[in-house]
Amino acid sequence: MRPSLGETECTCISDQLIADLRADAALRRIGHGFSLLRTCSQFLKVFDPSLKNAASFLQCVSQWVCMGYPDPGLGRLVACYDKHSRKRLPLVDYVDLRVAEGMVAMSEGKLDCAVAHFDFVTTVANEIYKPDLLAITNYWKARCLRAMGKSDEAWEHIMKARELALESGSIQMDAAFRVLASVILFEKGDRKSALRSLCEAAAVLIQTDDYCTLGNIEATYGRILEEEGQFGQAIAHFTRALEQFKRRASKRGYVARVLLDISYTRLLVARDLRRSIDADSEQRRKGGVQRQFVSEDATPSLREELWSLHDEIVRDLDRAAKIYSGRPSGRGLSRVHLYRGYLYLNIGDLDIAGEHAAKCYALSETNQELVLMASARNLQCLVENSRVEEQVEERIDRALAAYDFLREAQELAKQAKDRKLLAHVYVCSGLTLSNNYFNAPEGAREAMQLAAKYMEPGDHDVVRQDFDALQKRLQGNDGMDTRLLSWARGQIGCKTFRELKEEFADVVIAKTWSMEGQKVSRVASRLAISPKKVRRVLARLGLHEARELTSDGTDRILNHS
Repeated sequence: MRPSLGETECTCISDQLIADLRADAALRRIGHGFSLLRTCSQFLKVFDPSLKNAASFLQCVSQWVCMGYPDPGLGRLVACYDKHSRKRLPLVDYVDLRVAEGMVAMSEGKLDCAVAHFDFVTTVANEIYKPDLLAITNYWKARCLRAMGKSDEAWEHIMKARELALESGSIQMDAAFRVLASVILFEKGDRKSALRSLCEAAAVLIQTDDYCTLGNIEATYGRILEEEGQFGQAIAHFTRALEQFKRRASKRGYVARVLLDISYTRLLVARDLRRSIDADSEQRRKGGVQRQFVSEDATPSLREELWSLHDEIVRDLDRAAKIYSGRPSGRGLSRVHLYRGYLYLNIGDLDIAGEHAAKCYALSETNQELVLMASARNLQCLVENSRVEEQVEERIDRALAAYDFLREAQELAKQAKDRKLLAHVYVCSGLTLSNNYFNAPEGAREAMQLAAKYMEPGDHDVVRQDFDALQKRLQGNDGMDTRLLSWARGQIGCKTFRELKEEFADVVIAKTWSMEGQKVSRVASRLAISPKKVRRVLARLGLHEARELTSDGTDRILNHS
């Protein structure tokens, strides 16, 4: 195909060039589009906003940068339009300029500003009806909204983007948009629909050279598998994503993001290993009856594996930090600090863990990244709880600090409306209320039940690990005896007799279940109540998955509420 604009010919931007760039973008002909743009390199160096089609060309370039073309300095090019030149622009050209400005703001992490640009574009583009432009702006707005923690709004816009892409006749563009839709579905807890959507997108895009989107598909598969606890398979998909991204040198930010995903997955493995080591050490110390099942050198080998994992995590986080250090957006660096904080919490270096949590909060606060801000406060709460458990001298101050961090995390999580974040906040609430300072197991149980409402059965992430730790702590907690003593003293608060009766049943059934080897049938027999009643109580306490037979003889999980 004859280049639409030569290296030395910078006097005009042909209609054909614009049409070819838009057609290549719609069909995801990435290599061909890159070749066209390379013929324009000289023009990009001496950009003249007064030329015909200049704004349309800039809009095309912004879209191609999103698809992996090296950024020629979009911020500089947009700045070529001063106040006077903007006034002389036709409306169609002004709309194209605002699209490019929105892309620049989005790449700099100025999400509110980007959304404002896209809102203007969609309003005007609806009037002049440009479905291809409306599709890309709805897609970019969905990306911004998801990053801001507004997943419901993001879903509306990505579905609108898909509708417009199909209306424009581009199944390839729709497939690319499906990937973001899959991510939102996954984050809402609908893994089945997310996997189906990913599979359908991959079937279309595998026939293209859109390596960035193919890499995003692999990365999303990795995140889903990681949450299901299939850590080895997750890392394999992340590794394939890295291979795809490396085929587009400009997308180093995508490489950094996947390095963080790999680090997080390894961190989950490291936390499991740490618990295994602690359990093994405790068993050896007590000389428990199960010692024969643990080899004498189990703990040293586990420790060696743990430190090897830590080294890998540090290397990947260092690589990601190096990539992010030259970028204006602080979101990536915020995640680096968050994961470093969890790493040092796992090691037991609480001072460094607290420092990284504080840095994560400071960076994410700049752009009001609610999810990261809440996550940082959650981590700070966990760090302070660890200090309380270690019986440090300033124990009271640390306990109160943990509670303050927790309250702030709760407010941020409610604003973000993020399912997983809300679950973790309530788990941290339970861990805080059940620490050896507050010692409020009843409040901790209530928090645990709230957390369970936001969790999926197959979760195997940090939230699940902390939930299991909380559940184990409460199972071995004697706080219920304190509750019985309070009742005996007449300290019943505003509770009715029926409520007291139900709570008493909770106490007795839970204790009996523990004493009877966690056998529902034995509890039912000993207390002369129905197994259904036992299962309901245990399910409400988060100790057992309650089931009952329906009229057709099949099992169904009971409502825990």
